[in-house]
Amino acid sequence: MDEMKDAMRQFLAALKETETYKNYERYKELLSQNPELKQKVDSYREKNYVFQQRCNGDVIFEEADNLLREMAELEKEPLVHEFLRNELAYCKMIQNIKDYFLNAISVDFD
Repeated sequence: MDEMKDAMRQFLAALKETETYKNYERYKELLSQNPELKQKVDSYREKNYVFQQRCNGDVIFEEADNLLREMAELEKEPLVHEFLRNELAYCKMIQNIKDYFLNAISVDFD
């Protein structure tokens, strides 16, 4: 088990050396220095998350439009644009890691 922990520590250290991770952390830190703007971004991110979890029915188009308008307004601020762009890149990297891991250990139960 210690070998697995060591391997995981090495993996995480390598992840933290990627440009994607470093950029995300840099913009997260810059955004945190502006509490009012960070609160607006966090509010938008929470609404977006809730929308993605429960999107159904006729309200989906109206809610999607509202979120797009809110995002467009927020992204007029260059810091917000860069933060959201780098957050998306980081999330995609994590999804790719998860997919790679799951595919690598997949077991055929047939």
